[in-house]
Amino acid sequence: MSFVVDGKLEACLNCGQDQSYIVDAYPVGDRLMEGVLFEYSFDGNDIVVKPTKDAEIYLASGLDRQYWINAVYRWIKIFNGNDSVLCPGCNMWIS
Repeated sequence: MSFVVDGKLEACLNCGQDQSYIVDAYPVGDRLMEGVLFEYSFDGNDIVVKPTKDAEIYLASGLDRQYWINAVYRWIKIFNGNDSVLCPGCNMWIS
């Protein structure tokens, strides 16, 4: 399922939330980023990516925060949100 349609997020089928989704950064960083979650949303036509609070703590341990934000951003743009995402509204993984 694509969670991005015409530059907007699809609504969650469970709760209807459509403001943001959370992705696991494993696809961009393998084991180093497994379980590190980033939230993405749209500001106009641009994707906004930010680490979750727990991810901020992990990134502060010596990782290049901006590098990983950019890597997740590129991954979301390439795959158009076609992966499992966590809905922050109902806290359910959907795909």
